[in-house]
Amino acid sequence: MAPIFPSPTLELRTGATLLKGRTKDGVYEWPTSSPLIAFSTIKTTSFDWHHRLGHPAFPILKHIISSNHLDLSSSLSSDFSCNACLCNKSHKLSFSNSTIVSTNPLEIIFFDVW
Repeated sequence: MAPIFPSPTLELRTGATLLKGRTKDGVYEWPTSSPLIAFSTIKTTSFDWHHRLGHPAFPILKHIISSNHLDLSSSLSSDFSCNACLCNKSHKLSFSNSTIVSTNPLEIIFFDVW
């Protein structure tokens, strides 16, 4: 298997060598002095999972957490409230029927802004 970069890799304008190193099985080795940590576990709240998963409804969130064995920092409860969900699920009441009748175009103009 050939390395991804041709050896040596050169800067196009000056022709200077940019990278130099050993490859092992076609992959460049990167020496490091600190130990490598592949995984780190931190328990997350159900509220964080709710945000990360795109604000799903509680039954869906509960199913995802239980079926994927996700560790939570606190117990899963349905009583948390998400401001984004509450705002997006709220609706303004419609206008009441008006008794004003216009006789000419553009006689009555109103703006629906809140």
